[in-house]
Amino acid sequence: MTISIPTQSAALPFILPDFACITPDSVRASAAAGMAQLRAEWDAIARNPEAASEENTLVALGRAGLDFETGLGVGYTMMSSIGGAEWDAVQAELMPQISALYDSLWMNDGIYERLAALEAPEDPEAERLLTEYLKDFRLRGIELDAEGRERLKELNAALSSGETEFEQRTVTARDAAALHITDRTELAGLDDETIDSLAHAATERGLEGWLIPPISP
Repeated sequence: MTISIPTQSAALPFILPDFACITPDSVRASAAAGMAQLRAEWDAIARNPEAASEENTLVALGRAGLDFETGLGVGYTMMSSIGGAEWDAVQAELMPQISALYDSLWMNDGIYERLAALEAPEDPEAERLLTEYLKDFRLRGIELDAEGRERLKELNAALSSGETEFEQRTVTARDAAALHITDRTELAGLDDETIDSLAHAATERGLEGWLIPPISP
C-alpha cells in the first residue's frame, strides 16, 4: 500500500514534496495510512512462517516504513516552519500516536527473536545493521518485564508531550520575534531579491510591507 496523500510528487525534481498541496488534513490522512502500513509490515515480518534470513527479516525491516518516514518528515517540516493553531492541533494529535506506535514496534518480541536467531552476516554492512537493530531493541525496552515496559511507555509519552510543547512554543516565539517593516527606506542596502522574499513573508502572515524573521544561530 502506498500513501496517496500529496506529500510527494513525481512531477517535481528530485521527488521534492509539493508543499503547496499539503494541508493539516492531508498530513493527518497520510500519517494514519503510514502508521497502519508500518504496523502491517512489521507484523508480517514477525509472523513469517519461514525461518529468519537476512532477506525476510533484516532487509525487510530496512524497507519497512519508507513511505511513512517520508510523509512524516514533510509533516514535521510544516509543523515546525508554519505553526499556528491548525498545525499545533495536528502535532498534538499525532505525536502521542506515533510514540505509542514505535513503542509497540520496538517491543515486538517476534521481530527481536528473528533478529537474534540470525547468524552474523558475512557482509560487513549487513553485520553492522544487524548489530544496530539488536542494540536499538534493547535500548527501547525489549528485555524489560511487563511492568518495566509499561513504565517506559509512560516515560516516552511524557517525553513526546514535552517535546511537542517545546517545539510549539519555539515556533510561536520565533514568529513573535520577527521584525515587521512598513517603511521601505528602512530596507536600504538590501537587494531586490531579498526585499521580495521579505514582502512574501509578510504576505503569508497577512501583513503589508516586509517581515524580517529572526536569524537562526
